[in-house]
Amino acid sequence: MQKTTLLCVMAVLCLLGSLRLTTLHAQNNYQPLTIGDKVPDVLLAQVLNHNAPTARLNDFKDKAIILDFWATWCAPCVAGLPKMDSLQKKFANDLQIIAITSDATYQVKRFFEQRWQGKIPYQFPFVINDTLLTRLLHYGTVPHMVWINKKGIIQSFTDHLPVTATNIAAFINGQPIKGSVKTRTRPHPTKLPLLINETLPHSNRLLFQSALTRWVENMAGNGAGSYKNGAYFKLYNYGFNIKKLYLTAFGKTSIYQNRLARVILEGVKDSSKYIAGIKKDNEAYLLWADKNLYNYEIILPVDTTVLPGKQQLMQQAETLMQADLNKYFGQLMGLKGSVQLRPVKCRIITVSNPALLVTGGAKTDLYRVANNLRKFINVPLHQIIENMGNYTDLSTEGKVPLLIDETGFTGSVDMLVDFGQLFALENARAELAKYGLQVQETWRTLEVIVLTETPTNP
Repeated sequence: MQKTTLLCVMAVLCLLGSLRLTTLHAQNNYQPLTIGDKVPDVLLAQVLNHNAPTARLNDFKDKAIILDFWATWCAPCVAGLPKMDSLQKKFANDLQIIAITSDATYQVKRFFEQRWQGKIPYQFPFVINDTLLTRLLHYGTVPHMVWINKKGIIQSFTDHLPVTATNIAAFINGQPIKGSVKTRTRPHPTKLPLLINETLPHSNRLLFQSALTRWVENMAGNGAGSYKNGAYFKLYNYGFNIKKLYLTAFGKTSIYQNRLARVILEGVKDSSKYIAGIKKDNEAYLLWADKNLYNYEIILPVDTTVLPGKQQLMQQAETLMQADLNKYFGQLMGLKGSVQLRPVKCRIITVSNPALLVTGGAKTDLYRVANNLRKFINVPLHQIIENMGNYTDLSTEGKVPLLIDETGFTGSVDMLVDFGQLFALENARAELAKYGLQVQETWRTLEVIVLTETPTNP
């Protein structure tokens, strides 16, 4: 019955398109809001899990409000929904949580159907296909929380970490909340150089630039490609630790497969500069990140008479990045990175029973079912193994041995894998044995990136 209700609501929402456009047109004079501003009584034109398919913010005027900006593809956002639900129940008389996403109707519908058979197991409304609130309260990263007090005034912008029972109790009582306030609601635009203001008269005279800075909160991401209409090539890494920066510099997309397990520390007295060892869902991680994450970018001129390919430009940028990192971190901490052959503990995956590697032939798809459970439908086996390797490597910052695919299997399969079972060897063996896969732990001599610290002169 509830699934039918959700589908009916979705159909009604599709008919609200003209209403939504009219609303946006009528409210197009709204300017982006900041802390201390009063939030206008905007119409929420597409709402799920509410007593009506639309709502207004004033419907909740007697309560404090937390707007939870999220996305169906954002793992921390999805993982945080149960906590938000428990807090909504705990403070039901004084607080209203509203989940906001700019994801389209079909994306949200698919999200709920895949995880909860179309039901929404939470006790707060979801605004979907949003553009207005996103524009008014624009943000650079999700999760993004907007704290609106009982007077309709924005009290704070935060990420998900300060959303605790203690802070909510203080918030309801008109007291300040503890935790980092987002000082930027949008990240640095990646089309601009990191340390150059393009409004300056000399900005069009740029020939070459590389820069390394401390991390700026809410700046995250990486990429590489054409810049300034093809006149330059730009590579950037924002919010990276030292190990990840060196992975990029020595060819993140090549033999190193973005694996932190292939970065070895030698002569390091304080490994906390390289490895957080702290879960990202607490304030201690932000304090660590402030000291140990970095932004790096390099901009190279492109010889338009030769027009080199992206791979050639990437290799050139990586070579220069290696020199930059060794220069910068060499001065800071006597650090040098190099590629060397070393014995590395690995987990070799082979096939023991190919009859269990099957697919129903449905359309290729992969998604998170719940928590650590992942569903793969008609996905190439090598891609699934790569996905598992990424998860175990990044989740433990390279502490789980490197996963190596030696199955020789080139086809696609259907699999339901609990990624939480992949850390301990025996659990990983039991989980993958269901699909005729065997896991053996052994040592292999491989090329690795060795980061060596030597004492610096005082």
